[in-house]
Amino acid sequence: MLKNLKRILLFTAVFFLFAGVGSASAHSKDKHDDDWRWRPEIKKATSVNRHSADLKIKDKENKGEKVKVKVKITNKKTGEKFTQKFTKVKLDCDGKGNIRINGLKMGVDYCFKIKVKGPCECEYSCKSKCKCVQVDP
Repeated sequence: MLKNLKRILLFTAVFFLFAGVGSASAHSKDKHDDDWRWRPEIKKATSVNRHSADLKIKDKENKGEKVKVKVKITNKKTGEKFTQKFTKVKLDCDGKGNIRINGLKMGVDYCFKIKVKGPCECEYSCKSKCKCVQVDP
């Protein structure tokens, strides 16, 4: 009986080890888990006019680098979404940079989110928090 109990305990321990139960240090990188990537910021939107807006961005992970930036733009009223990509955005020594978003429509509220990819990264960052503006008529 003692021999069977040892086998059961060993089998249970092996099962839990391979199933990942009780393994607090295991951390998988899947597309729903953004904890392992950095998050850039849209500090503010300036020079909002009839067809464009300038976004002041900050990425503390790529200070002084040229980065790629994807901007997801959402029309708040219709929910229509589109993306603009920038391949050579120069960040200063504080990680700050500027992007001009063109092709906006007058009198429309837009929300912007960005992702940044540095020169040595193989993946983009997490999305920034949303920054909303209204394009002046």
